[in-house]
Amino acid sequence: MNLTVSTRIAGGFGVVVLLLLVISIVSLSGVGNINQNLSNVVDKATPMLQANGELISTLLEANDRVNRHRKIEVIEELSTYEGSYNEFIANYQSRKSKCSVLSLSTQRLPSLSNKAKSPLINT
Repeated sequence: MNLTVSTRIAGGFGVVVLLLLVISIVSLSGVGNINQNLSNVVDKATPMLQANGELISTLLEANDRVNRHRKIEVIEELSTYEGSYNEFIANYQSRKSKCSVLSLSTQRLPSLSNKAKSPLINT
């Protein structure tokens, strides 16, 4: 089969364009998967982490109130700290229920650990 130089160049150009299209489609698919996983993290995991931070903050504040209550020597001040402590416990319970709801929603997140393995790390 005798092909002219211009036919060979056109054929080679066509093959390069075809490979470019295949690589573009594969890379766009990968970007779509990355975008979907990022959306899962932003929409579900981040609010749970934020709620857990608030929960920890509430527990630390309640612990501070308990320590202050323990150190009080004047009986009249005890009722003030007891009321403050009860307020923190109620706040803790509401934040704990919020974390439970968020935890249930994040259990449906796909596991990223298998997909994100580095080829440099041997497991």
